[in-house]
Parts: sequence; C-alpha cells; structure tokens
Amino acid sequence: MSIKQQTDKNIALSEKLIKYLVHGKNIPELPQDVSFVPFSNTDTSLNKANAELLEVLSKEDKPVAKAQEPKNNKNNWKITPINF
Repeated sequence: MSIKQQTDKNIALSEKLIKYLVHGKNIPELPQDVSFVPFSNTDTSLNKANAELLEVLSKEDKPVAKAQEPKNNKNNWKITPINF
C-alpha cells in the first residue's frame, strides 16, 4: 500500500472517528494533544500499515491511541491508550 493510499484511507476513517467523538458516548479521558491511529473493521492491508505507524508514533514523546472502527454504526469505537 502506498503512503497516499494509506493517508486517503486514514482520512476517511478519521472523519468517522471524529463524528463518533463529537456525538458518542463512553469516550475515555484523553490527553488534549492525543494522536489517533485508526484501524478498519474490514481493511487488513490498511491495518497492517497502521500497525507499523502506531509502533513508530508510540516511541515519540506524544500521547497516541489506537482507534478500532466498530463492526457497525450501533457499536462504539474501541479507543486504546498506547503510551499515556
């Protein structure tokens, strides 16, 4: 997967995550400057690329969280703190 493809797919997933965070319930306490790495419920190639991205970002001095897309719109995103 190219960086452009990964970026485009991450932007689309991030839009869904933002809508959830704005309107969702059951959102954990998060640091103000947290970065999210989104994981798809269907795209395994994106998830593999994002797992590598998550590993790199987790070594930086900034809070990072994994955001797992739910299987359907009725479920919550699973947000997992990585380095905070």
